Amino acid sequence: YQRRVHGEYLNKMSKEEGKLVILQTDMCEEMQQEVRNALESEMPKGSQRDQKGEAQTKLAKKAKIEMEKKYGGTWHCVVGKSFGADLGYESSHIAYMKRGPDYIMLWKAGQLPLNRSLIHI
Repeated sequence: YQRRVHGEYLNKMSKEEGKLVILQTDMCEEMQQEVRNALESEMPKGSQRDQKGEAQTKLAKKAKIEMEKKYGGTWHCVVGKSFGADLGYESSHIAYMKRGPDYIMLWKAGQLPLNRSLIHI
């Protein structure tokens, strides 16, 4: 697949359906690993997926709580197959990821100055 994000084309192919792929981030390596730890432990596996989005909501909540606990401030997480976003975020605190059919946007907001990002999937 090919996606346009922040003006760049990303051509990512994950050979492992269950693997979390970070498509774009400005987080440090340590924070990226914390994100992986928080998300991979809650990722639904194939038959565990549901039609009402309950697994995606649970995943978003888990990521938000874990990142707020570890890094403080207010974090937001969106998980889904399709979404658009126009958001402000704290520099070095945003990640855009994919796992299977779901895209994941995780960011920290609340401290000025905020960077601005436009995403449409």
